[in-house]
Amino acid sequence: STTTAVTAETAASAEVPYLKLAYSMLPLVWAGTLAHYEDIMLTELGLILPRLAASLGAEGDWVSLLPVLGPANPAVVSCAQGATLVAGVILSWALAGKIAEVQVGREQAGETTVVQRALKLATAAELWHLIV
Repeated sequence: STTTAVTAETAASAEVPYLKLAYSMLPLVWAGTLAHYEDIMLTELGLILPRLAASLGAEGDWVSLLPVLGPANPAVVSCAQGATLVAGVILSWALAGKIAEVQVGREQAGETTVVQRALKLATAAELWHLIV
């Protein structure tokens, strides 16, 4: 009974180490990187096969049969980038909660991640401004 009280008291006074919570930024960083390159992927990726055939010196009617997926509409690109960033924030929040839950317990997980989650929102807003 005393060990349970000591363990509960230690868990209550413990804080999650910053470096452990910093791992919860990874989904947001990956989502920001993917959102940055989605512009290139959605506008130029559909032209790879015809350009590759032309670079290799292909001639004839079969070159015109290669699929050409024209560049995506800028609104579609912005929507995909925004959805990617939102998914990154959600995954980052969930991972921060899970890391804090493992470190300090379910009761204090929300309290210990308030600052981290606010910083994640600020980072996502900045990425949104830069990318979308």
